[in-house]
Amino acid sequence: MSEKADSLGKVFDKLPPTLIRKNNVTLIPEGAIGMFAPDNFVVVTISFVVKALGSTPAMYLSLALLADIFDHQEAVNGKRIDGFSMTVYGAIIAGMTGLTTGVLNMVLSATNYDVSTLQTNEILRAAMPWVFIGGETICYLGIFLLFLFMGVEKFSKIDHLAIVSDQKAAAKAEGREYVSAEEKIRREEGEEAYEAELKKQAEARAKEEARVARLSPDRKKAEAEREQKIREEFNALREAAGRPALKG
Repeated sequence: MSEKADSLGKVFDKLPPTLIRKNNVTLIPEGAIGMFAPDNFVVVTISFVVKALGSTPAMYLSLALLADIFDHQEAVNGKRIDGFSMTVYGAIIAGMTGLTTGVLNMVLSATNYDVSTLQTNEILRAAMPWVFIGGETICYLGIFLLFLFMGVEKFSKIDHLAIVSDQKAAAKAEGREYVSAEEKIRREEGEEAYEAELKKQAEARAKEEARVARLSPDRKKAEAEREQKIREEFNALREAAGRPALKG
């Protein structure tokens, strides 16, 4: 099982992506607030502040979900893509800075803004709300629609099982000892960190067992059928990638 390097990621990596979708839903009307009165400084400021409060957790949750995508990629195809993906991510962030600056300059040029006089006109005043508020709100709508069709989190449990199984098989084939994630913590961080990890896992198992115990028989049956369908879908992806199905 891969370890999350970022401690903040460890906090968010178990939160359901539903929270990301809810955040993006709330960001859409929050951004639209400023469009109703773009010439009112107080309204626009409130719009930006409220939107920022919602976008911050959404961004962290998105990165946590990205870690699940990396795990799924490794579980299905046997290769991790962290380095390549984060390189592309960084390039997009850097490139968007120049792109958005260019868009702003194009709008200023198209609306005949005279920088020497710093005088605005009606066309410019109509365009600026879309540049600073409307465009961003439309992007949040696009993100919400994108996440509606993203279901990688349902594979999280079986992804981890597959990764561990593959690592054990690789260690056996190479004639070396398999070292679990917990044992790595013991060796690298000491007994205290190791015991803390075991305690955290025990608490998670107890919480899950308590949740399952509260379910009705019909709900337990439905969950078992859902898990079976997820396993079948996962194995189909593995076989399509030319890898053996996960057994057990």
